[in-house]
Amino acid sequence: MKIPNLLLCAVLCAGASFAQPAIAERGVRSAAPAAPGKLAQGSAFFILGKGLGPEEAVQGEIPYGKELAGTRVRFQPEGGEPADAFLVLVSGSRVEGIVPSNLPAGKCRVTVIAGGDASRPAAIEIVPRNAGLATMGAVGGGLALGRARRGDGWTPVTILSPARPGEDIELEMAGLGPIFFFNDTATPEKALGEEARLLVGGRLEVRASYLGRNPARPGYDLVRASLPAEGLPLGCGVEVQVKIGDRTTRSALLPLASGDGPCQHPLGWTAERMQQILEGSPVTLATATLASTTTILVLPDDEIPPMEITMEGFTAAFERLKLADFAPNLSQASGGMGLDAGGCMLILEENAADDAEEAAVEMLDAGESLDLAGPAGLSEKISKSAETLLYQAQFASEGSVPIPGLPPIPGLPGGEKKNKIAAGAYRLKGSGGADIGAFEAEIEIKSLMKWEGYDRLVEVDRSQPLVLRWTGATADDDVWAAGISEGPAPEDPARKVVRGFACLARGDAGEIRVPASILSRLPVSAVDDEEGLPAGMVSLTQSSRAASGRFRPPLAAGGSVDAGDFRWNRAFSRPGVAFR
Repeated sequence: MKIPNLLLCAVLCAGASFAQPAIAERGVRSAAPAAPGKLAQGSAFFILGKGLGPEEAVQGEIPYGKELAGTRVRFQPEGGEPADAFLVLVSGSRVEGIVPSNLPAGKCRVTVIAGGDASRPAAIEIVPRNAGLATMGAVGGGLALGRARRGDGWTPVTILSPARPGEDIELEMAGLGPIFFFNDTATPEKALGEEARLLVGGRLEVRASYLGRNPARPGYDLVRASLPAEGLPLGCGVEVQVKIGDRTTRSALLPLASGDGPCQHPLGWTAERMQQILEGSPVTLATATLASTTTILVLPDDEIPPMEITMEGFTAAFERLKLADFAPNLSQASGGMGLDAGGCMLILEENAADDAEEAAVEMLDAGESLDLAGPAGLSEKISKSAETLLYQAQFASEGSVPIPGLPPIPGLPGGEKKNKIAAGAYRLKGSGGADIGAFEAEIEIKSLMKWEGYDRLVEVDRSQPLVLRWTGATADDDVWAAGISEGPAPEDPARKVVRGFACLARGDAGEIRVPASILSRLPVSAVDDEEGLPAGMVSLTQSSRAASGRFRPPLAAGGSVDAGDFRWNRAFSRPGVAFR
């Protein structure tokens, strides 16, 4: 039987428009970075994957329907009736929608139905609230989506048009809870009647004048506040959070400047370059890192002294990415963690996992190899991986204590000492490749840190401050202390959690004091079933400040990279520490 041409086209086109839908791992996410694996009732969300709809994106119109371009998103609560989401946008790789407010809280499975085929369900949890600040590209720690009141209207806040002291601002949010109105259309502006505060720069608290629904975007919320005229930190990436009761959202970045014109950042971008980036020009990066990591093992046998295993290496990468994915690098806080020198923070397990979309990075070619020279005759040719375009080398390691029964083996404990990272000047040279031109970069390690008393660190009393001391670091270095413990939650022993702390100090401070108020929030360390050791760890890391090794290799197509950093770090890790 001969099939008519129009019918044949219809059959083939239908088959080409939709592949079998598949939801990516951890692909169901809140539209505003918040606790992963959870969606709030009435909140905007998105799904990443393949074959989720037509290849070209189709935008829905208000009032949103439950089917768009042949795609539906179905929520199946555990023991409840299924419900379909309201759809805002669909494409082959992404679906955006709104969770029905009447969907019951609890465990739920999500399925995408596209072209008549259903994906394998993804497990998530529906909760009454999962508040977060909306960011460009839904990137965790990215640039906040917001506006500043100027004249009779609101102006979008960007790196080229930052917020200013004394202005009224509003920041977009999602996940504040169910909407007692129609989910498929704009909601009237309605405050939730809860007190909220903006935390700016990690310290300054500003009372919010409005916390509630966003009348312009279904599924989204708003927080408004009047910025103080004085005392604000300034820069392209000032950390901002929203505190509601005793809960605080994840950080986003708010550009702030004292007057007209772009924000100021140590990267030194011009207004012209910022405009190009905002219009879609990609950001180019160059990073090179010397790293030395010593793992300290204290064995149960008292007759065997602590064992140190040191691994050293070098990694360099040259990348091209969009502004949304680069944005977390704009953070004015050291290390991007919102800490000033001498400060500590608690890391909850719900904040540890990044639920944001993975960065779309294009790797660039800087030549077949890089040359690294340093003190004590160090001379290494670092080859490029043909697959990843990364430049990596693992130097031989050193073990300071022999293992009974084993002969000395280079690279293993008791083997020949091969440490290559020492105090002194280092020079990195590249002859250039298809994307990156010839360049040179230099850094200097003035002194390498020693951790004092690590061999006596066996237990941490969570009711007392923990004092960690070191020698050898300088005022030009940062020293980070970190700890982690896995065990029953102090407030709910039936729930197993992983929590940690992070603290920052100048290298010449010589010590970091972790307060008991933070340690007490960590769980008592369980014992690892396989290793038989407490599930706790403490680390101490010395690192260079970014400004000390900045370099900007030329681009083969003209101009130079937007940000380049040649840095080093020296880390000590002490596993098997018991938090009690």
